[in-house]
Amino acid sequence: MIDIKNRNKILIIAEKPDMAKKIAFALNHSKFEKNGYFETDNFIFTYAIGHLYKLAYPQEMDEKYKSWNIDILPFAFTNIKLNTIANNGTIEQAKIIKKLLVSDTVGEIINACDADREGEYIFRNIILGSNIKFSDGIIFSRMWISSTTNEGIQEAFKNRRPLIEYKNLGWSAKARAYADYHLGLNATRAMTSSFKNSSKDVISVGRVQTPTLKMIVDRENDINNFKSKKLYSIKGKFKDDAIAFFADYVPEDKNEKNEYENIDEVNKIISSIEKGDYIVNDVKKTKRNISHKPLFSLSDLQIAMSSKFGYSAQIILNTVQSLYEKYSLVTYPRTDEKHISPEWANKCNSVIVDSLLEVFNQFTELIKQNNYKIDKKCIANKDKIGAHEALTPTGKKITKEEYNSLNTYEKNVYDAIVLRFLTAFLPDAIDETTTFLLFNGTTTFKYSFTKQLEEGFRIIDKPKEDENKTGELILKLGQKVNLLEVFYKEKDTQPPKRFTEGTLIKEMKNPSKYLQNKDDQNIIKKVEGIGTEATRAGIIESLKQRNYITVDKKQIIPTQKGIDFIRIFPSEILKSVSLTVDLEKKLDDIENGKLNFAECLNYIFKLDKKLIEDIKEATKNGENKISSNSNEILCKCPFCGSNIIEKDKLYCCENKECNTVIFKNQLAKSLGLYKISSSAAKDLFIRGKTSKKVSGFTSKNKKRYSAYLTYKKENNKNDVWITFE
Repeated sequence: MIDIKNRNKILIIAEKPDMAKKIAFALNHSKFEKNGYFETDNFIFTYAIGHLYKLAYPQEMDEKYKSWNIDILPFAFTNIKLNTIANNGTIEQAKIIKKLLVSDTVGEIINACDADREGEYIFRNIILGSNIKFSDGIIFSRMWISSTTNEGIQEAFKNRRPLIEYKNLGWSAKARAYADYHLGLNATRAMTSSFKNSSKDVISVGRVQTPTLKMIVDRENDINNFKSKKLYSIKGKFKDDAIAFFADYVPEDKNEKNEYENIDEVNKIISSIEKGDYIVNDVKKTKRNISHKPLFSLSDLQIAMSSKFGYSAQIILNTVQSLYEKYSLVTYPRTDEKHISPEWANKCNSVIVDSLLEVFNQFTELIKQNNYKIDKKCIANKDKIGAHEALTPTGKKITKEEYNSLNTYEKNVYDAIVLRFLTAFLPDAIDETTTFLLFNGTTTFKYSFTKQLEEGFRIIDKPKEDENKTGELILKLGQKVNLLEVFYKEKDTQPPKRFTEGTLIKEMKNPSKYLQNKDDQNIIKKVEGIGTEATRAGIIESLKQRNYITVDKKQIIPTQKGIDFIRIFPSEILKSVSLTVDLEKKLDDIENGKLNFAECLNYIFKLDKKLIEDIKEATKNGENKISSNSNEILCKCPFCGSNIIEKDKLYCCENKECNTVIFKNQLAKSLGLYKISSSAAKDLFIRGKTSKKVSGFTSKNKKRYSAYLTYKKENNKNDVWITFE
């Protein structure tokens, strides 16, 4: 047995590599880096890459679940084994951590994963998934890092607590994972075995995915059922000595809007208004300071880029991840923070601005000349700094050459992050609104205009032109003007707009309007909606991959499969945001010791049992199969990360702006190849060349031959040709 006294090192496990570096820097400057960890005389710092382990599939727990049959559902596992996630270096990193956990130099193991439920879950799965029998005397601790400054990390280390004190948080995290597992997989298998229309089709269900789809389908139904009506506003045409202008009628009840549905009422009001002289009896000038927008969280970046360019949420996530990992040009991407720490703010005021001089000098010179500092509103209070900071540029100096080497997606996303960051240094813009009231003793009209007094941050973030903006007008108090004409303007009410990926993420982040109870609304706001910064893009991609939705010119449109699914799926609670609320209440109760894991699991098992019964009943009621309307997904697009799908005549990227495409008959006329197969197309997109020769070519003298296919895309042109080697 190893003497615990000789174990003089502390192993600290962070959730991500960048956080491990911050902790290492804060606790010991003289670190040296190895593959997958940092080591000093007293410490070993290592990291997960987010989740390293996942729950095993039902068939791995019991072979009978290899069959997707509703008659053997629901399954109800109280203890699910963990498997290592096989992507992005997770297997290698899991092995490294396991080796460090059994090191005979380690006497204390600290959970330094993010200070939340998910961070607790990641760490505990590492311990359980490693399947290690630890020596007696090993200390397990928890660093609760609420501030990522050096001081905050040092304080968290000094005040670390025994891991046992966080056991309820751990059980709460496990309950959330088990709930999603059982509800999603039981429902998916039951619906697929009962309503699928194709052997390849899967009818996927999920606690976040399904309410999100219902939002989309409900919006489509609202659009289809919308009946437009006319609205009328009353206006007057006035003339002073110099110019004519138009002013808005002010209703006698000043609280009412100048907007009417009844044309007879409008005509009655117009006929009662006297023309002739009016007096300018009130002039008001109001100044307004307008501040820059907050620094970007991931969701806000996705919303902004979707609105401006129509980029998918996944493309934005992939792109900002590339800027972070490949180029080190931006800070950690998967952040829900809009603030930065005081320590990072100090660096931003000098190093970060200087790093942008070569490419963004027109703005950085302005900041330096005026000695502008980053707005204090962007800086978090010391006790409210989250696990990550808002998205900003890093201190890495970017040259024009490196900037020009970025692809279009990278350049646009990087520009957005940098320019949003630089606006935070500039002063407020100042607008002044002038309002004239025109009165004849009985009737009032109003004319307003706004002009910009100070440009401020708008030198970078220029506002969109307002189509309804009125021109500047100079009138004096007591001045007479003449009402020449009174008329109405009509407009048709418009149906609600379809979601874009940006507006859908916004809806997912704050879905409180789908809840009636104020307490429930507060809970959903507290947990920031359904999904997380890291998962919402994946949820939308999943809806695309399952052929529940398509995206056309930025707009999200439910497919027939998506519409059928929401109509047929019998569980209202699983289609509702309220399930997240109910689950959050129970998870809070576990965390506070009012409920245990087994009791929460029993609640989930009852939901599953009722769900399976309802699905069986739906089949008895003669419900139809759910349309598959699927385009086969071949692979991921090598240029933007969206799906490459197969259509009748071509293979193409779902992201229409990407313009990546191979036509099936692309070589029919020139080389006699009747059709490029799906397997060949997949090879071309992934490798740029087929792995084996393709037969079916015909030479000019009618001889048949085989050759390799090659593919490249340059200057937005897709080219397929042949080679013999």
